Amino acid sequence: MLQVVDPKYDFNTAEIGRHLYPKQKATIARELLEVLGFPHPLAHGHVTGTLAELRETLATTIYFREYTENVKLFHERARGNQDVLAKQKSATTALNHVFSELGLQLEAMQNGREPRTAEGRRGSRMYGGWKLLRAPKERTRPVVGPVGVDLMAQLLKLRVEDSAVLKSRIQGPLREYVDGVPFRWPTMHANASEICGKSFASKQALEGHRGRKGCTPAKLPSDRAYSKYHGLEPGAAHALKRQSNTAAVSKYRHTLDGKRAVFRARHISKLRSMVIDAVPAPPMPKAPNFVRPPISWLIADAQLLPFEVPELFESGKTGLSHKTWSLKYHPDKVEVCIHDFTSL
Repeated sequence: MLQVVDPKYDFNTAEIGRHLYPKQKATIARELLEVLGFPHPLAHGHVTGTLAELRETLATTIYFREYTENVKLFHERARGNQDVLAKQKSATTALNHVFSELGLQLEAMQNGREPRTAEGRRGSRMYGGWKLLRAPKERTRPVVGPVGVDLMAQLLKLRVEDSAVLKSRIQGPLREYVDGVPFRWPTMHANASEICGKSFASKQALEGHRGRKGCTPAKLPSDRAYSKYHGLEPGAAHALKRQSNTAAVSKYRHTLDGKRAVFRARHISKLRSMVIDAVPAPPMPKAPNFVRPPISWLIADAQLLPFEVPELFESGKTGLSHKTWSLKYHPDKVEVCIHDFTSL
C-alpha cells in the first residue's frame, strides 16, 4: 500500500531480478486504480463502470496487455494464456490478484438476473460495476488474504501518524480520508479479564497478552467439554476405544456405502475373474521371420582373402554359429577385392 500511495517511495533499483518486482507491481496497481476511476486506493464508496464499458480500456493497460507474464508477479499459480476479460468472474479474479497485494478486495455489484429461458432455466446474473469491500467476509483466521478497507485504513493511519515525512508526501483525497478515520484499536490493558477480553478476537490471543502483562492468572478457564477418555486408566480407555470402533463399524455397515463395501469384499475374487474374461489379454505378436545374415557377419577371428574361403570351409574347421556374428567383418569394413568372390 505504501509503495502505491507514496509518490517518492525509495525502491531498491541497484539490484536486478526479483528486487525490481515491487516497482513494477506498484506501477501496475496505480494504472488500474486510475483506469477504474478510484480517487484513492481506499475509496470504498466508489463504484466503477461495468465490464462492458471498461473492457477496451482495461485491455490496453500494462497488466492485461501482457497478462500471462504480469499475473505471475502477483500470483505464481495463476493461469495465463486466456482472455480473462471475456467473462465477469475471470475479470474479477484477475483484478483481485493485484488488489490483494494492497490488502483490498473487489466485488462485482449484482443487478439481478436475466429472464428465464424457454426451457425454464434461471437466467444468468447481471453485473454492474466493481466496488471495494470494507471487511471481506470470506476470510479465515489468522488472516489469509485481503483484510479490507477498514483495517488497511487503520494500518495506513498508524504509519502516517508515525512519520512526518510520509505525512507531508501523502496529500489530496487520500490524506483527507485517512485524517477522518477514527482509531479503533484496543485501549490500554486492564487487569480485569472482562475489560481485557473485549479487545481480542480469540482466547489464545487474550491469554498471551495477559501473560506478557503479568496478569494473574494468565490462563483463563476452558469452556471445552472433557473427553470421554478423561480420567480413565489405559486399559479402560483402550476398551472404550474398541467399543466405539465396533459401534462405528456396525453403524457403517447399515449405510449404503457400507453395504457396497461388504458386497465388494465378499465377491472380490469373482469380480476379478469377470474382469479378466471381459477384457482378455492381447495376443502375443508373431516371431519375425529368420533372415540369413551376410557371410561377412558370420566369419570371425581371421582376416580372410577370397581364395582362402573354399579351403577353410572344406576342411571343416570353420563352423557357422550365432556366437561368431560380428560387425568387424561387415562388407563395408573389410578391405578385400569384392569382384573376386564371383569366381568362388
